[in-house]
Amino acid sequence: MGLQGLLQTVMRSRDFAGLRAGLRRGIPEQAAIGLVGSQKASFIAGLYQDIKHNSDLKKGPLLVITYTAYRAERLYTDLTTFVPKQDLFFFPPQEVFVYEEVIGNVDILRERLLSYKALVERNTPILVMPIQALAEELIPPDVFFSASFTIDTETRVNLESLATQLVVMGYQRVDMVESPTHFSIRGGIVDIYPLTEENPVRIELFDDEVDSIRQFDPKTQRSTK
Repeated sequence: MGLQGLLQTVMRSRDFAGLRAGLRRGIPEQAAIGLVGSQKASFIAGLYQDIKHNSDLKKGPLLVITYTAYRAERLYTDLTTFVPKQDLFFFPPQEVFVYEEVIGNVDILRERLLSYKALVERNTPILVMPIQALAEELIPPDVFFSASFTIDTETRVNLESLATQLVVMGYQRVDMVESPTHFSIRGGIVDIYPLTEENPVRIELFDDEVDSIRQFDPKTQRSTK
C-alpha cells in the first residue's frame, strides 16, 4: 500500500470519522489516544485534507504543538510524505536567552518568517512547533506588515529610500550578494537576497521604473529565471 493509500485508509477509519464529526459539530476539544509513529502524521494530514477540500469546514491554520523541538522536527519530517511542501512549515524556537545580546541563527529566522508569511498568504497551512516556540514573544502583526514590501514591474523605486528600509529591516549592504540578508546597489541594478526565498533576485531599473526582475545564482552571479 502506498502512502496515499495509507492516508485514505486512515480517513475511512472509525476513529478518524469521530474526529471529523466533532469538527463539524464545533467541539473544541477531542482526544485521539493510542496513535504511534507515523499514525500521528497520517491523522494530522487527514484533518488537513478534510479541512482544505471541504467547503463546509472553516479554513485556517493547523497548529501542531509538541513538547520538544526534537519531536517537532520528527513530526515535521513524517508530515512531508503526506502534505505538499507549500502548506507545511516548521516553526522553531529562537534558542536565545532573553538576556543574551546575540544575533539569532539565520536559518531559524528564515523558518519563522516563512511561517509568518504562510499565515498571511495561505488558507490552510500546517505549522509544526514545540511548546517553547509558542511560549516566546512573537512579532506583532502590524510590525510584521510594516517590515514587508513588494516590488513588481509597476513599482517606482527610490534607491535611497529602498536602501534605508532594507538596513532598518536588518539587511546588510555589500559589494556582492552571496548570502541571505545581503543587498547591493550598483547604478540601476539592485540585488537582494530575501530570507524567505531560495535564491537572490536582481532588479534592473530604467530611471526609477522596474525594467526586469530575475533570480540569480549567488555563486556564479548569473541570472537563472
